[in-house]
Amino acid sequence: MTESSVFRTGISILIFIFLVLSNLIPHTSSVVLLLLTLAGLPFCFSSKHRPDISSKEKAVMRAFVAFFAIYLLSFILNGILGNLEDPSLKYFERRIRLLFIIPIFFLLKRIKIGQTVFWYSVCSGAAVAGIYALVNKLWLFPGMRVSGSYHSIAFGDLAIVMAFMSLTSLGFFLKKNNTYIVIPIVAFLLGVIACLLSGSKGAWIAFPAFAVIIFFYLGNRTRIWVRLLLCLTACILIFSAYHIPATGIADRIQAMKKEWSDYQADNRSKGSIACRIEGWKAAWKIFKQHPAMGAGVGSFQPIVKKMIENGEISKIIARFSQPHSSYLYSMAECGIPGLFAILCVFIVPLWLMISSAGKSGFQRDILYGGIILIVGFMHFGLTESIFRRNININFYVIMLALVLSNLSVQKKINETDNKW
Repeated sequence: MTESSVFRTGISILIFIFLVLSNLIPHTSSVVLLLLTLAGLPFCFSSKHRPDISSKEKAVMRAFVAFFAIYLLSFILNGILGNLEDPSLKYFERRIRLLFIIPIFFLLKRIKIGQTVFWYSVCSGAAVAGIYALVNKLWLFPGMRVSGSYHSIAFGDLAIVMAFMSLTSLGFFLKKNNTYIVIPIVAFLLGVIACLLSGSKGAWIAFPAFAVIIFFYLGNRTRIWVRLLLCLTACILIFSAYHIPATGIADRIQAMKKEWSDYQADNRSKGSIACRIEGWKAAWKIFKQHPAMGAGVGSFQPIVKKMIENGEISKIIARFSQPHSSYLYSMAECGIPGLFAILCVFIVPLWLMISSAGKSGFQRDILYGGIILIVGFMHFGLTESIFRRNININFYVIMLALVLSNLSVQKKINETDNKW
């Protein structure tokens, strides 16, 4: 099975399709996730084909299992206690997808997709997102936020992650030829453009953290003055983009200031800032009432409606089934164990990356790409319940499995082994 070039080529094509089209065409990411999971299941149940995994890799898999187990336990206990407003299994459809990282990781580690497919797919995904955003903003739908396959927030989040991950492929492309440096740089610029045109402020707040990561990534390649010059250039580009009316960035920033002023003046009838702050307040109140195991999966919206009836919270959030924060959402539904669960899904793989970041060569590039992925999702979770969207779960699961499987390769795969 593992020796089949046809099988490996098929998986490589799926990965390329996933990274290029998931952010543009609905359901693409879910279809690819399902196909990769089905392809990986035989490796889970076959001792002959199952790859060996390290203790750190096992820790990552356990973190994802723990996340689902804590949600399931909260659901069962609150169901027994009669706390669930809607005891339906539909709330697990998305969360069970996090478990798919196990068969997908086993699959990718066993067949050894390698860095060629990985980096070309990442750069292509960022570049195509940028081209798509420019066509939509300047031609098809001028004046509108670019939304991609589902929503402008998800589009901007994934675009900026792929953009900065493209920069961590510099080492891979420079080893080929200096002229190949054009690929990651163009991919980065187009990915940033896609994010800016999406108007996703939650994605923009990750820029400083990404800049710091890239600063350290370039540490063994460039002098510090060159890195500082690059940071200055990036700041100038962002400042310039702010003052270009077609980008809509200035309008978004001004609208945000207006919303904040309105909120302080107790005008909470509209605006994303008011929705988020009121949602955070509601989630915190629910958590304080149920700190041990939360109020139960799916209980946020029913409890919020009761709070609105009692005048405890603004009615502006009545239509939302989540508080626009992954961390507070987990705390409201599953209490302290819920916060522990979601932090583990981020921190355990991040610890694996950082503890190995001193490596050199192609593994260092992939390590920093993995750090970009995780830190990005940690930031997005501050202002959005990211695991409420299938595309976010699918992207995090598949990309993390790709990163981990490439890190486990002890020697560089020959270019002939990576042909599509």
